[in-house]
Amino acid sequence: MMQTALKHLRRRPAASRSRRSTTPAPAALALRLAGHRLFRNADAAIIERCEGFFEAETLCRGTDLFAQDDHAEHVYVIVGGYARLSYLLSDGREMSVALVGPGEFIGEEALAGVERRPFSATVVERCTAFRARGEKLGTLFRADAALAMNLARHMSARWEELSAALEDIAQGNVRDRLLRALRRIAAQWGERSGAGQRVRVKLTHHEMATFVGSTRETVTLQLAVLMRAGAISRGDGSFTVVSPA
Repeated sequence: MMQTALKHLRRRPAASRSRRSTTPAPAALALRLAGHRLFRNADAAIIERCEGFFEAETLCRGTDLFAQDDHAEHVYVIVGGYARLSYLLSDGREMSVALVGPGEFIGEEALAGVERRPFSATVVERCTAFRARGEKLGTLFRADAALAMNLARHMSARWEELSAALEDIAQGNVRDRLLRALRRIAAQWGERSGAGQRVRVKLTHHEMATFVGSTRETVTLQLAVLMRAGAISRGDGSFTVVSPA
């Protein structure tokens, strides 16, 4: 399924790359790296060395961390805010396959020597991230057996996640796909609130439509249907997915 989908990708038009000036990463980054699956069983000295490769930056909503088919130059650790990973198909449709947020490590293909980005990462909520050049950080990963194994497992898990999301988009009507997508996001990023999971991420109807392979207008109608049915509720820039009875 994933290989079939990738055959229909095309280059995404250039998007705004405006961002704030970068600053050196704080010492607290070492703790974040040590807690990530990419650095499981890694020697503390290696983690400290990796820390020195990162610098912090803040990006505004709508800005691309990277775009599909860009040169895979940097790897990112998100520490605040959210971004969505998406493909642009040959027919012009944009398909979002994941919402990533604090603690996520993205752009890992730069560590493996992959030349071009297979997808885009676009900020949906003001985002603070640490970035490092994949060429420098990748040298450490390729030289350390534990890190190399972690990278292989991480990339495999990422592709399984993306493949499952693409397959999910192809099944059922728009209302069912939309509810599944919102439940998936709520399971990962929601917080318990009453009878459901509340997600404090401001996704527009257009952005939601990219998660289900539909249009903004159709998603607006189906959101209203789901709200009347009591499956979701919205307010103050957030949405709550009600847990099934």
